[in-house]
Amino acid sequence: MRREKFSRNPDQLIKKAWTKNCAGDTLPEIIMSLLLTIRERFIVPAVLLASPFLVFGEATVNPSGTEYSAAGALPGDQLHSSVSLDQNGGYIVWDDNASDKSGSGISCVRLNSSYNKISAFTVNKFTKGDQRKPQVQLLKNGGAIVVWQGVGLKGHDIFARILKPDGTFQTSDVRVNTYIKDEQTEPVVTALPDGGAMIAWKSIGQDGSMAGIYARKISAEGTLAQPEVLINLATAFNQRSPSLTTLANGNVAITWISEQERFQS
Repeated sequence: MRREKFSRNPDQLIKKAWTKNCAGDTLPEIIMSLLLTIRERFIVPAVLLASPFLVFGEATVNPSGTEYSAAGALPGDQLHSSVSLDQNGGYIVWDDNASDKSGSGISCVRLNSSYNKISAFTVNKFTKGDQRKPQVQLLKNGGAIVVWQGVGLKGHDIFARILKPDGTFQTSDVRVNTYIKDEQTEPVVTALPDGGAMIAWKSIGQDGSMAGIYARKISAEGTLAQPEVLINLATAFNQRSPSLTTLANGNVAITWISEQERFQS
């Protein structure tokens, strides 16, 4: 196991690790970075890396109940669904070609504690062109945040909209990225203990090479931290397909695919 510690600025510490297979070849397919996002600096003593060559365990999965249409019969094609639920219900979002009457739009269904539909609505207010690949996440206060990629100023941008606990909108469409050249795509989101959320995405050209991974915090009221933060340390070629989750201590773990970093180690 090889580890290196990096300090990008006083407010952030990133720790990264990677492992080698038995032949000595680096396994870079999953790069994990731990990003300080809330209040204090931290060092993580170990990072678990997933490898496609390892199986950690198996479990039997038994479906409960039968499948059903949570949203009911809908026109058009429903694609790229995302769901966030707790014991009180939650939300399902997707993009389709019927909701906003202008290309693809972001549709949403609110569910009750029995996971039956309460209401259905369109999330995006801006309807020009295609709005696609939404992700939804319940927030600590009982509200929710929806993020997606949509037509922006010079390409695709990353947008967010926050829902109050009663299911009404807290904000209008909020553009998350400040860098507006080229394409910003593949948004993902996780809730934070302070009530806000962390959003990550792929940005073309912003890190000085091809695609890089950026993240930005947003409050439950829709206020964005300034500015977005570059996550990947290796910038050559493409960094893509981000995923993130909130840890028990309130920090955020971000993973992504790095296409060429294995050849630079």
